[in-house]
Amino acid sequence: MKTVLTAAVLTMTLATPVFAQPAEPAPNPADCCPPLGQAPAAPQLQPQPDPQQVAALTPDTQPALTGPSAAPIEPIDDEGWRRPVGRRFLHGFRIGWTYLFKMNDSMYKTRTDEAGNPVTIGEKYGLKSPNMMLLGYEGFYRIIGHSWLNVLLVGNVSVAGLEQSKFIPAASGLIGFEFDRSFQVGVGVNL
Repeated sequence: MKTVLTAAVLTMTLATPVFAQPAEPAPNPADCCPPLGQAPAAPQLQPQPDPQQVAALTPDTQPALTGPSAAPIEPIDDEGWRRPVGRRFLHGFRIGWTYLFKMNDSMYKTRTDEAGNPVTIGEKYGLKSPNMMLLGYEGFYRIIGHSWLNVLLVGNVSVAGLEQSKFIPAASGLIGFEFDRSFQVGVGVNL
């Protein structure tokens, strides 16, 4: 039963789409090419404004751009910084593995049983193996810096021990740094 349950959970995890990095939508073919056998449409010319009228416009009296080709212009501050490319919040399902080091070593009797006797973590929870599969969900927020350093906030909830018929939940919160979008380091709490 445990094997069937583990296989079903693994299959569902691998079959679900990953939300961390969505695929870009495909371009609409109707926008780029005319149907076969038809000549391409002639480009429509826009009337040119009078140069004297353009010179008289102030920022308050300029007409607003409309239509599909009118993209909003982002303001540039004094240092020439623009909004960075990329997503700041990423999230998705996680699958992993954990190993309990010296799970049944008599030197590490840090728990107590119902009678108050010291026991190991493996004896306390009835674990059969120190290897456990993890299933979880993670949210990752990147606070963009102006150059090579970003601040990271990470939250994760996971469940371990399902393959041993145990339900061991955990939650983590981390704060850290990302160096040049390649190396990440952080510290946090785990419950």
